[in-house]
Amino acid sequence: AGPEALAGSAIGERIRVAAPGARLLGPAPLFRLKGRERVQLMVKAPAGDDARGAAIRAVRRAVESVAGDRSLGGASFSVDVDPQ
Repeated sequence: AGPEALAGSAIGERIRVAAPGARLLGPAPLFRLKGRERVQLMVKAPAGDDARGAAIRAVRRAVESVAGDRSLGGASFSVDVDPQ
């Protein structure tokens, strides 16, 4: 597995621990773009400001933590809060 898949799995595990009320979908592979593998991870939080805020904080901490992991240096991240 490439750094993108490993990063997606690492982020997912961190979110599962930090926001157990959130539901995770993925990481799911996407088509290659410009020669790079891509994965998508969707986080669904229960309704309510507290649960949503906890999920957003968990995503932020997970992405920051994994982004700092030098072994995943080839991975980049994009976060979309409340996609439509």
